[in-house]
Amino acid sequence: GLEHLVPPPPEQMYLLYRLAMIGNMADIVDHARHLASLDDRYRPFAERLVELAASYQSKAILALVERFHEVADAN
Repeated sequence: GLEHLVPPPPEQMYLLYRLAMIGNMADIVDHARHLASLDDRYRPFAERLVELAASYQSKAILALVERFHEVADAN
């Protein structure tokens, strides 16, 4: 489930959010791969992003980013 995903830092999430808002899937995929290379803990999150971006599910990406961004902000 999603609860096992480790989200990247808030500034990365903000960038992903902005990319999803403009619907730039290619950049989201690039950024997700970058995140996965930064830290293995981000890999499952990055893989989920790539899956969503590959099928152009920008709303699902926004929902995912919003969910984890709020969690990050709350701490």
